[in-house]
Amino acid sequence: MRGIRPAALVAALAAGTGYTVYGPPSKKKAPAAASAAAGAAAPPGVAPPPPAAAGAAQDVEHVVNWSNTHSVTLPAASYAQPASLGDLATAVADASSRGAPLRPVGSALSPNALGLSERGMINVGLMDAVLAVDAAAHTATVQAGARVADIVPALRAHGLTLPTYASISEQQLGGLTQVGAHGSGATQPPSDEAVVGMTLVTPAAGVVRLSADDADGGARLRMARVGLGALGVVADLTLRVVDDHRLVEQSWVEGRDAVAAAHAGRLARHKYLRYMWIPHTDAVVVVTADVVPPGVSDDDAVAGAGGPPAGTDEERLAPARALLTDALGRRGRTEPTAADVRGLGWTELRDELLALDPLEPTWVARVNAAEAAYWRAASGARVGPIHTILGFDCGGEQWVSEVALPVPPAAPTADVDFVRDILGQIEAEAIPAHAPIEQRWSAGSASPLSPVAGPPDSVHTWVGIIMYLPARLAGGGGDGGSGGGGGSDGGGTTRAAVTAAFAAYKRALAERQWEKYGAVEHWAKIEPPADADEAAALTARVARRYPVAAFTALRDEYDPQRLLSNELLDAIFGEGGGRPPAPSTEKEKRKVGA
Repeated sequence: MRGIRPAALVAALAAGTGYTVYGPPSKKKAPAAASAAAGAAAPPGVAPPPPAAAGAAQDVEHVVNWSNTHSVTLPAASYAQPASLGDLATAVADASSRGAPLRPVGSALSPNALGLSERGMINVGLMDAVLAVDAAAHTATVQAGARVADIVPALRAHGLTLPTYASISEQQLGGLTQVGAHGSGATQPPSDEAVVGMTLVTPAAGVVRLSADDADGGARLRMARVGLGALGVVADLTLRVVDDHRLVEQSWVEGRDAVAAAHAGRLARHKYLRYMWIPHTDAVVVVTADVVPPGVSDDDAVAGAGGPPAGTDEERLAPARALLTDALGRRGRTEPTAADVRGLGWTELRDELLALDPLEPTWVARVNAAEAAYWRAASGARVGPIHTILGFDCGGEQWVSEVALPVPPAAPTADVDFVRDILGQIEAEAIPAHAPIEQRWSAGSASPLSPVAGPPDSVHTWVGIIMYLPARLAGGGGDGGSGGGGGSDGGGTTRAAVTAAFAAYKRALAERQWEKYGAVEHWAKIEPPADADEAAALTARVARRYPVAAFTALRDEYDPQRLLSNELLDAIFGEGGGRPPAPSTEKEKRKVGA
């Protein structure tokens, strides 16, 4: 649920202050290190690197994740950027010989900083080529650092496209598949299901090629597809692709009861479905998308779906602008100015509104009502290629949590019931829940570590909650904490206060709803545990859901020193310090073809 790279990070890179910013990878190899003078101030919203010794220059990499909630600083010598498979194999072999940690990282899009580590990192962003496209076989082989935005035009030149899309085109294919990212459609599996072959570079086994056609029936490939970067550094992937096509999207707003009543038929009828539930209101934004048949024009498809949005941009934004203008006047504020307000788009207006009091439930409810009004005026249809329709703007800096849960035939309303229970708890406990609560669906995945592991005809729903971190809040970024920088709105509310409130919000829902519905967290959204008790509970929860022993057996073979791990993975799998556990049984090893 992230989509906009913080402007402060871009400014930091341009200023040459030694901050690593993720986005379109450069074809020119980045400098091995950036020097920052001791005591140099960090740009607003960016956590500063640790101070250097007096008079010394820092030769470091400071890496901030996309949501600007986590950051690490490490010596530039511990941050590898290979440009080829040979470079990658050399870097991993060298790290293995020295026992040096080397955590794989992609676009750093994971909200929980799954790819970050102060121990050492390796970024394959310079390995971003589309290596081969076989139009007849409907396959494509791409390097792991290739972004969705790079791959789409190469595939479309052959009349092909990816079978599913998440929300952000900046995602690198290696990271996208390693965490089992998903789109939205009850018959559409997550991204990892498209992987039919891959090359891993491992510390202990060297370069390993895995295929669905291997003698083990593809068991190792399936385990490695959602491997969390813990089995090896992904060098390239062979993907199943599909014929390019257009989608017609419809969006409108309904009440909760109407959504519940129509849901079963809607989920079965539409190829893609997404709900955005607006807390503290009765509004639910419904978004459907379906394939436009060949020969049907864009105009006819839009007309058949009810026509384009009737509201103008001015009409869509008017409620939010009026609310912000009134609130600024009541507070005696002169910034943003009236001209500034007129120039803001929806997500920027929401940020300014929430910055005024992001944790006051009544105010948050008013902001959410303005969001519902925006979507009512934006209701209508549009047509475009699949990659343009399924992508969407995720807003600014934010804390997010997302879980997946099964929707079994015996409990066909579990998906909607889960969200309605969440909304009831939010309102009963006066939680200042920002909008939206996003709900999507997918089919099952054959990857054992997928949160939706299951038969291909199984149905699962994904539900995400959010709290934004408006740029005007006091407190720096990069770790969600309370460092310097930023503004001073929100009645003194700091980023640290929002961070604490979101943790409490997530914990409250987890305690009452997750186990009841069999929910499990998205791998990229499991936050580091706050203490030993949380760590133990996390490890136990993961062990109950996934074949951890089989996964550990393959890790023992490919990375026995746990060089590819980081602090978060250590906590998830209960391996403090990266020391591997005792070997698994022969029976467990056979599960992955070991």
